[in-house]
Amino acid sequence: MVSSPSFTAMRRRNCQDVVRLVRQQPGISRAELAKEAQLAKATVSAIVDDLLQNAVLREAGAKASSGGRPAVGLSFNPSCGYVIGICLDDTEIAASVLDLDGRVITELRAQVDKDWTGVDVGSFLTGNLDAALTKLRSSRASVLGIGAAVPGPVGLNADGTTEELIGECRTAIQFLRQQLACPLFIDSNTNMAAVAEMTENHLSKLDLVLVARVGHKIRSALIAGGDILGGSGGRGGELGHIRLPHCKLACSCGAVGCINTVSSLDAMIVLCNGAGLKVNTLDDLVSMCKSGNQTARQIVKEAGEALGYGLAMSINLLAPHVVLVSGPAIAAEEFFLGPIRETVSQLALADNFNKCRIIVGSTVHKPESYGAGLLALKKTTAFPT
Repeated sequence: MVSSPSFTAMRRRNCQDVVRLVRQQPGISRAELAKEAQLAKATVSAIVDDLLQNAVLREAGAKASSGGRPAVGLSFNPSCGYVIGICLDDTEIAASVLDLDGRVITELRAQVDKDWTGVDVGSFLTGNLDAALTKLRSSRASVLGIGAAVPGPVGLNADGTTEELIGECRTAIQFLRQQLACPLFIDSNTNMAAVAEMTENHLSKLDLVLVARVGHKIRSALIAGGDILGGSGGRGGELGHIRLPHCKLACSCGAVGCINTVSSLDAMIVLCNGAGLKVNTLDDLVSMCKSGNQTARQIVKEAGEALGYGLAMSINLLAPHVVLVSGPAIAAEEFFLGPIRETVSQLALADNFNKCRIIVGSTVHKPESYGAGLLALKKTTAFPT
């Protein structure tokens, strides 16, 4: 007998309700589930049997009984499926495998060879993810969704869908969609880092949070009520294109004096090389600062001051509860962060500054891929059945 589409959809909704209640109330019994879900006991029992067979639920032991056969409690099995977050950047790719409670189970990072195509990137990721899933005694069938953090900004169409990506990034995403055959959601690496930082720093959804990510370029994300405010077409957050007074450096956008020309990681490396220092990577720059090279320290200091100017203007305008500085450049520590704080304290309105916490991003997990995994978890309502 073939079930009708409407019956199948209703059963799936009932399954989702049962799983949601078990996650909210670990140890709940079948009888309690039937009462909470307002479903017949026989219906709940059949759903629970299926979910136990597919390892979505587990029996949590007998509950206390006042007489008669004791009820068996139920718990959710967060390892019944996984979501994956990936980060595609110009020089590095990363992936995080999360269980359905949002815990990072394993991570991988690799430098991107300049000759790699999108297919090369996709092949590398799927091969390593297959190996990681095998270690978890699982397979691609257990992957319920993928989040992809890509270089931003990521524009949105009028219907809210993501604009089509271009170049090798687009090829890599297409390859992953074909190979992994599950829903794939895209957002900018800045927005995904912001999602991760909200989680890792245990920030309240009641807070207005401004996240500034300092990588190859500088972008920002504004979070209100736990949601990212993307602006018109999803193209908000261009903190790096605030113009600095008296700066005459040309920006890639065609303007002159953008914060990106001084404070981005690319800019700091270019300025160091222009000053005669052999700096190719962030690690080179940090090493020079720590070894006492005054030229490198001055470049990093001026980068921090320039970003501090942009953050002070943002604090004056938005009055956020929290400003969080994230991204690779925080590895320069107080050589970079100290000038940011000092400049903000000098230029921001006192009332706004005193009510704003300035904190540094967490480095426990790769924030972009972790945030992308959290995005997939939020967007994915399915589970293996």
